[in-house]
Amino acid sequence: MCATRILALVKYEPNGASSRVRFWNLRPGLEQKGFEIRMLPLLGNEVLARYYRERRHSYSTFIWAYLKRLKAILSVHPGTIVWVEKELMFALPLRFEQILGLDFRRCVFDYDDAVFLNYRDHGLGMLGRVGKFLYYARNAGHMTVGSDYLMEHMRKLGGTRLTKIPSTVFVERYRQRVHIACSTTVIGWIGTPVTAQCLDTLKPVFITLAKKCAIQLKVIGAQWRCEGVDVVCLPWGEESEADMVSTFDIGIMPLIDGPWERAKCGYKLIQYMAAGIVPVGSRIGENPMIIQEGVNGFLAGTSDEWVEKLTMLCCDVGLRSTIGDNARRKALAQYDVSHAVAAVQQVFAKLLERTGEHIK
Repeated sequence: MCATRILALVKYEPNGASSRVRFWNLRPGLEQKGFEIRMLPLLGNEVLARYYRERRHSYSTFIWAYLKRLKAILSVHPGTIVWVEKELMFALPLRFEQILGLDFRRCVFDYDDAVFLNYRDHGLGMLGRVGKFLYYARNAGHMTVGSDYLMEHMRKLGGTRLTKIPSTVFVERYRQRVHIACSTTVIGWIGTPVTAQCLDTLKPVFITLAKKCAIQLKVIGAQWRCEGVDVVCLPWGEESEADMVSTFDIGIMPLIDGPWERAKCGYKLIQYMAAGIVPVGSRIGENPMIIQEGVNGFLAGTSDEWVEKLTMLCCDVGLRSTIGDNARRKALAQYDVSHAVAAVQQVFAKLLERTGEHIK
């Protein structure tokens, strides 16, 4: 008997964070459960690296990438489930996607950010790019989202077949931090050159904190500086990120309070928790859903609050150890990849059940 076939239309190869976390990492577990998964990234790792360097994409790159995706969609087997990262054809309107003849009832769309905010053509309705997200919500076989904000947005668009699936990590790959008293407290952040701008909001906090405590700020995945603060910048690598995060004492996730940030799924916090280090995040978006204040982490709003929470943690290694242990336990219980695999399996099963089929 043949396995249930899945065509995963992802945006990037594994170096793309959303593609890796929401799709590539789940592939081995889903294949163990009997699914046959074909991964089809739109863009390669080298394209992403160039975007981080130049902040722009080459149009010629997209033309060839779209032609490859068009071929895959036009030749999709009728019994295949199409698992889509955010949108079928990025930046193209719904009408173009509809003429491809794909059965949207066999599509599962996944969101871990508010990609619909990239477009401003509301007045065009279904002829524009914003309108296609309303169509997806009402006509797709299912939608999965990583945050309460995204869940509520899709409900407002008319979505009823919705499942919240938090972003997850391979928890066991993260070496649990052993918190010991030392002269310097390591405060860490992991991200990309694009998201490093959020660190700018904490420059006054770091300058104040450095005058009170001996700190080192580790920045993984971006080049960033703060006058008067010991900052170490390290390149990101898929194989090395878990080990690097495990060298932190405290992990931070500052956010700018905007609509894009309110849709964020708190992935950085989950990474910190997996390593048994103390997560401290802005009181924005999904962060308050992940962190139970004073139990498995801390939340902060104003600069004074950030200074207060970070100073307290720098001065109390016992508190860091207790909070870190609690964070690790919650990561194992809720944010391991195995939980996402089980949830996606259920989503596929529901879709097949509605079409009168069953997982083979």
